[in-house]
Amino acid sequence: MTEKGREMRKIVILFLVILFTGGIGYQIYQIIGSKKIRGEKVEEVAAVPVKTEKIKLGTVEEKLSLTGNITPQSQVTVYSEVAGEIERLVVDVGDKVKKGDLIAQIECEKIRFQVEQMKVNLKAAKVNLANTEKEYGRIKRLYYDVEEPAVSRQRMDNITAAKEVAEAQVESLEAGLALAKAQLSDYKIYVPIKGIIAKKFIDEGEMIIASMMMKSAPIVTIVNMDTVKIMVNVTEKNITQVKIGQKARVKVDAYPDKIFIGKVSNISPVLDPSSKTAPVEIKILNPDHLLKPGMFARVNIVVEKRKNALLVPIKAVLNENNRKFVFVANGSIARKKEVKTGIYQKDSVEIMEGLNIGENVIIEGNYGLKDGAKVLIKNRGNIQ
Repeated sequence: MTEKGREMRKIVILFLVILFTGGIGYQIYQIIGSKKIRGEKVEEVAAVPVKTEKIKLGTVEEKLSLTGNITPQSQVTVYSEVAGEIERLVVDVGDKVKKGDLIAQIECEKIRFQVEQMKVNLKAAKVNLANTEKEYGRIKRLYYDVEEPAVSRQRMDNITAAKEVAEAQVESLEAGLALAKAQLSDYKIYVPIKGIIAKKFIDEGEMIIASMMMKSAPIVTIVNMDTVKIMVNVTEKNITQVKIGQKARVKVDAYPDKIFIGKVSNISPVLDPSSKTAPVEIKILNPDHLLKPGMFARVNIVVEKRKNALLVPIKAVLNENNRKFVFVANGSIARKKEVKTGIYQKDSVEIMEGLNIGENVIIEGNYGLKDGAKVLIKNRGNIQ
């Protein structure tokens, strides 16, 4: 090989060495650079803004939510026991009445006349009895109180019989007068219970005929609303939780912002075989008559109440694979904690296990959060 050829070979080899070492260096530079870039990305991940709330102690109540219709404490529909024209009707719908007040008077001139006639007949019978008793006493003395009777046995027997007839006549007339007076009282219809006239079925001047007396033509309906009742149906699963005296909160559409308080007053000892529910009665004092019979009511029966329970907002509790957990802010780091929940209320839930009083649970920004993630607490007036 000539000298010139050897020189060219050296140049090519040098060029290849430079090219090779340059490529390796570039690759090393790329590896180092990419690691550096990746390191800077980790360092530059932004903290997740969150809001937190401290766990607090409170009272929780477990409730059964039920529905039912409001009914009056008592309700009576009044019928007439006699036929005739309504002579007077002294009540109207909405009137407050008490037991013994007059509702209506049925025309009873004929029966009134019979009563007066019987009074006259009874008076005459009593006079006759008094005279007969007087005569009986005189003859009795003449027959029994002397050594030799001054009157015959026949006369003594006759006056005795006359006295018995007079007594029987008085007794019969007294019984007839009592019956006539009772019939006369039937022509006056009285209030059987304290309450309010809820319905009126007949007007003054209308006739009540015999066929209407078979409880097909009522006069009025009276309701007592001082206390009202609600019947609710409790399932077989929950009936053992319900006890006499338990508090019940009641709401109706007519007063959306008002809660009425009642108590469980009666529990049926048997369940309906078709629905597997038991009727439960709730009574509510209703002095102002705000609750009306027929209203639809939503009822919450408080079956359990616990004080000093750990409470967190419902939105703090998340679900994952049928497990419940919350994120707790430990300084600027989020920590995921599995929890066991108890009673749910409107905005909060009881924590039975997994948290301690004083911990800060994350209530906003917790969706998609990872355990160990950096967080920035942005509570109102407090940025950490």
